[in-house]
Amino acid sequence: MATPIASPIRLSPHVQCIQQSSPYTNIYGNAPPEQKRWENPGGWGARHLNGTAPFTLWDEQKRKFRHPSRQDWTWIRNKFGEGTVHISGWLICVETASPPQPILLTLGTMPIIFVRPGEMFREPIPLSGYSNHRVSDPCPNVWWPKLTNPTKRQTMAVLTAIAPLARVRAAIFLPAWTIFELEFGDGRSYEKQSLPGVVAGRTALYHHGDKPFTSLTRPHFIDLSQVSAAGAAPQDDSNYLRRSVLTPGCRIESGFGLPGTPTEFKNAATACGIRIRNLAGEEMLTVANHGFLSSEEVYHPFVNGGDLIGEVVDARPELDIALVKLTPAASSSFTNSTFKPSHLLASSKPPKYSKAHGVKWTA
Repeated sequence: MATPIASPIRLSPHVQCIQQSSPYTNIYGNAPPEQKRWENPGGWGARHLNGTAPFTLWDEQKRKFRHPSRQDWTWIRNKFGEGTVHISGWLICVETASPPQPILLTLGTMPIIFVRPGEMFREPIPLSGYSNHRVSDPCPNVWWPKLTNPTKRQTMAVLTAIAPLARVRAAIFLPAWTIFELEFGDGRSYEKQSLPGVVAGRTALYHHGDKPFTSLTRPHFIDLSQVSAAGAAPQDDSNYLRRSVLTPGCRIESGFGLPGTPTEFKNAATACGIRIRNLAGEEMLTVANHGFLSSEEVYHPFVNGGDLIGEVVDARPELDIALVKLTPAASSSFTNSTFKPSHLLASSKPPKYSKAHGVKWTA
């Protein structure tokens, strides 16, 4: 009698139980119906069976996730406590000492993971430094929208196009960017910024190491004894919108978080980047994405007593860049020229700048 061939299909726990208790039973014809585990499966906006949030963070018309509202935050805090909550464009991370049981995979239809208090959540972004957006896209005619997966034909086209430039071990197609795992130990090396930063119209990042990239994205415990407190750096508090013109380097702050949320009285400070223009003629200001995780409002130079100069309308977390739509007043004032601070908080005499030391930006 021939030995039965094991099924290549991973059987559900219900079917496995029947198979173990009755090895001669037709497990496919007599198994109970599969328990429904997803609501609206097959794409973004699906809700896991254990996810009981009475709201959805998925905007089907805009095809992206929104930030939780004040009412949503109240529910999240009542459910998970006061731990830190990190939200990226398509993933939410909750810090808690007691994750829910049974575990849920979505919160308001947004994918969710849980970490212990003191663990550090890391975006799935490799740090090889091989990407260079000045290197031409080797696959410019292939494109698919964000938060969708490439077809098999598109995947083959991407891998074929990148093959002459790098020896790829695996490709990870994330919702907004692509990670290429390069062969390690094959004797091949790559210079910094030597590989295309855009492949098939999407940001391309590269992982080059002996361990798979996915193993490096697990949460890491923070040793607080090794963390040193940084002192306050000199800051220019001048309001250039009122006295002259806005330029790259001017101090900006995010707005405060929504009332009743952990960031209600917290915000972040960073600096203006440059103003850029797309092919349609639309102009945006670049800023650091990590400075606007809890609010999309942009103020200069402070949120208290300063001026609202714009609002974040697009974010590229893989590049740590956000795009700001400036207000009419700020837009007419902004120029991509050398920034010369007029007052530093930690110095009574501002440093002197000359044309030789200045930096010119071009849009």
